[in-house]
Amino acid sequence: MKLPLFLILFAPAWAQEVVPGRFIVELEGEPAARLATRAARRAAVAREQAVVERAIRARGGQVTGAVDIVANALMVEGAEAAALEGLPGVRKVHPVRRYERVMYDFEREIHGVGQAWSEIGGDAKAGEGMKIAILDSGVLETHQAFRQPDLPMPEGFPKGTLAATNNKVIVARSYDRSSPRDTVGHGTAVASVAAAAPHNGPGGFFAGVAPRAWIGNYKVEDSGGGIYNDVVLRALNDAVGDGMDVINMSFGSPGVGTEDEIMLRAFDRCLENGILLVRSAGNTPGAMTVDDDAAYARVIAVGATQNSRVAAAASVVPSQGAAMPGQPASNSSAAAPLSGAVMDAAAEGDASGLACNPLAPESMTGRIAVIQRGQCFFSEKMANAQRAGAIAVIVYNAAAPADGSNPDDYFTMDLSNAETPITIPGIMIGHSNGRRLIELSKSVEDFTVQVRFGTATMDPRRMASFSSRGPGVGLAIKPDLVAIGVSVNTAVLPAASAASCSPFTETICSVSGYSMISGTSFSSPYVAGAAAVVKGARKGLSVDEYRSLVVNSTNSVDIEDATRTPVQSAGSGHLNLRNALQNTLAAAPVSLSFGSGGSTLELTRKLRLKNLSGEPATVTLAVDTADEFKPVVSPDVLTLEGGETAEVDVAFRASNLPDGAYQGFITANTSLNGVTTRVPYWYGTTTPETPASIVTYVQRSTVGVNEQAQVYVRIHNPTGLPLGDIEPKVTPITLGATVVGVRRSTFPNAWLVTVQPGRTGSNSWRVEAGTVSATFSVTGR
Repeated sequence: MKLPLFLILFAPAWAQEVVPGRFIVELEGEPAARLATRAARRAAVAREQAVVERAIRARGGQVTGAVDIVANALMVEGAEAAALEGLPGVRKVHPVRRYERVMYDFEREIHGVGQAWSEIGGDAKAGEGMKIAILDSGVLETHQAFRQPDLPMPEGFPKGTLAATNNKVIVARSYDRSSPRDTVGHGTAVASVAAAAPHNGPGGFFAGVAPRAWIGNYKVEDSGGGIYNDVVLRALNDAVGDGMDVINMSFGSPGVGTEDEIMLRAFDRCLENGILLVRSAGNTPGAMTVDDDAAYARVIAVGATQNSRVAAAASVVPSQGAAMPGQPASNSSAAAPLSGAVMDAAAEGDASGLACNPLAPESMTGRIAVIQRGQCFFSEKMANAQRAGAIAVIVYNAAAPADGSNPDDYFTMDLSNAETPITIPGIMIGHSNGRRLIELSKSVEDFTVQVRFGTATMDPRRMASFSSRGPGVGLAIKPDLVAIGVSVNTAVLPAASAASCSPFTETICSVSGYSMISGTSFSSPYVAGAAAVVKGARKGLSVDEYRSLVVNSTNSVDIEDATRTPVQSAGSGHLNLRNALQNTLAAAPVSLSFGSGGSTLELTRKLRLKNLSGEPATVTLAVDTADEFKPVVSPDVLTLEGGETAEVDVAFRASNLPDGAYQGFITANTSLNGVTTRVPYWYGTTTPETPASIVTYVQRSTVGVNEQAQVYVRIHNPTGLPLGDIEPKVTPITLGATVVGVRRSTFPNAWLVTVQPGRTGSNSWRVEAGTVSATFSVTGR
């Protein structure tokens, strides 16, 4: 598996592949979920498990782990399911399924984080007293992002592998006997978005959403890169036992309409213990692709939007000749493109062209300085150019770099050691291109360049192309909300050289220890951090009330003069932490699905609203939609005393309803503040039965040319509902590639296509249904 450094997308296995010979054996007795009776019940559970474990061993099985809080279950390997199902005391045998990471800037102000900090006393109060569990590939606690010596260690901690903990990372657990420390980089990046300590990174101030929160490191990814539900179950069990407040899970698989019942019961027990559950929606675009576990009603599923800036190809583009790829300096990743004439430092009294000594004042005014690498720090070169009036700096690599690297390599220039602030941007390019640039500047009349620092302005209200969409299981509205998931600025594993972090390695790292990454993996910890801030600042609420404050206090993601963003893409809207802190209304449920049906409907849903303040409030309700047909709210005005709950009817009645999806928001505004509570609703017609989109997933993207690959295909109507009875037509595009067979999958509304590549390299096939088509590829080796 190869991970591109700046656009990392894990396409998870559609069906959460079942792992042969590995099971979760659930026992009949109830687990020790309730804190008040936990100690006594755990002892009883241990006795029950010991009896069953002996029986399992007698049948050739090996017990590799156990849980007793979120479930009463044993993890078993090396036995057959049939041999386990009949054992006395066994309730059910569950298969072990595999999850995948869902990766694909941290723009605090887009989500109201900075404003929220100000209202609670600054970043030193954000998340105070809260513990966020990161179930992932581990956390590198030695990273600067997790050094917070002034954060007091809570009583009873640290826990787990103590050598991998500190004042910030107070739990470190691994489930395959390896170190809990991150060697992949994904978990470190996720944890940094949720709760990194405030510090100065290469690009300036860096902090997580909840910088005062503690981190629990639960390394659920094994050494082979696998994440399995039996291990996740053990981590959930530990997180409850360790007293975590929020759990973040940036992994999963696209939805197929099935539920992992033992996991859902475990989620319920986490919620019973006051823990908020946050999960990535997934990185598989298309209808009904939200991970099935994320589709559970009380899990906060998070989709991804664009950033206000996105990573693009950093380069120097001359007015004549080909573009020269490069890497922006550590202070320049967010810099806007800049154009101007260039000036070689060697032409300004510095024969070496190194700019290690001061340049003549104003000698480079309005110019872009071109400087060779070597002899002194990058910060010194850029400071000298800045004092000489340069508007930007291009540093090109040395002809024979002292570190032995290739002269045409380029990397991030770390300016963190600058004695004076560097306010101009910089970029590094290879030696050959640097020399070509200087020659062009001498020979081309009116020669100029445009320096692109790797960012482009985007609208953060637009959905990320990779973000999974709903409906979820049972036609629920999922994701619940969205947060930025493109070009997220994260802490990653520090590396000795840029080569070790190339797109062809499996490690998420950089020389500076920071990088921009994309994926719903990083949207999720935005929300997990926000949940910790809200829970820490507003004590005494229920887990469902906290969830509503986070989910229903959002901003619209609709774009002016454009089609409204579907609620099955963005849920209630964009995370807004400031609104969540100020809102005094909690809604239950957090969204209203009217399901699907024909052109005539007469359905009513109940919506409960609770005044969380101690003061009386007048609540005004309305329906916000662009649709002609819409539900009616009754009553549309409420008076709620402090702490009071009231119920309203949301009735959707229509006949001769045109085909399509009907959606919008029930909005509630109170007399106490300016925050709007936004509860999304949705109804989809089952007609027309005309294919409008095709979703595909290739289980194994690389196989031998004599091997077969399996591809899941699902066809959807214009509403986004599946058309399970329409068989797809699959034809090879690549010469020699073949279709072995097409049959119904065991998963709802899906087809299983078996193909075989005809050559090494990329092989492609076309899937057709009606007038729509899609393509997929398998690499032959």
